[in-house]
Amino acid sequence: MMARKLRPAELVLVTLSVLAALVCARLCVWQLSRLAERRASNARVAARLAEPALTVGEVPADTAALRFRRVHVRGAFDYAHEVVLVNRTRNGSPGVNILTPLRIAGRDTAVLVNRGWVYAPDGVRND
Repeated sequence: MMARKLRPAELVLVTLSVLAALVCARLCVWQLSRLAERRASNARVAARLAEPALTVGEVPADTAALRFRRVHVRGAFDYAHEVVLVNRTRNGSPGVNILTPLRIAGRDTAVLVNRGWVYAPDGVRND
């Protein structure tokens, strides 16, 4: 039995099909590598959150290495210097985030605490 020769249109279709299959295979490998990266990142975050909380005095000036570490702070909220981040959405609802400085007793510094999201119908003013 003799193999028949492919017509140009059939050859283009076969070539495109093979290319599409190769692209899909590469995207699968890419997704699996992203999954491994995400799992490693989640493990780092979980390990840092499981470590005991530091006190403010133990925190170095460069806090980049302490991402996702818990810190225990005592002080008083400074409501006069509160900051409101406007136009923040949550599940499609408009709102604001409230950031309040926490003044540390005996120091001239403060820690900015994100006290959370509050619903605001216009996305600007909270009551």
